[in-house]
Amino acid sequence: MRERLSKRMLLLRAVRNWSLKDTARGTRISVSQLSSIERGAHMPSIESLLALRTAYAVKPSKLPRSIDF
Repeated sequence: MRERLSKRMLLLRAVRNWSLKDTARGTRISVSQLSSIERGAHMPSIESLLALRTAYAVKPSKLPRSIDF
């Protein structure tokens, strides 16, 4: 699950052509934490996941489905 989530987070950022800094500003998540999530080194907290979902404008019902929980 961690690998699927990390790939999805990276894809969502890439299609928007956002840098890690851009995403950090929009979510108030540190660049190092975002990088760690995208590498699959760490799972995001619920708060971080919600902030990312909001920044990427992904409906709550779509994110779990897209990573196949």
